[in-house]
Amino acid sequence: MDAIEATEVAELVGACCNIPIHEYDQGDSKKSDNFTPKGRMILEYGQTINIKPQKN
Repeated sequence: MDAIEATEVAELVGACCNIPIHEYDQGDSKKSDNFTPKGRMILEYGQTINIKPQKN
């Protein structure tokens, strides 16, 4: 699955946070630039986040 297909799947799932984790960008190549769903988050290597459940 490439980044464009992953975007389509992420939109179908409807998650609030979408973080590409299967490919690591190296050099000038920015594979994650093509991953564009709502809630897209790009983390640097070693960076962490806390995600709290949404209240309805």
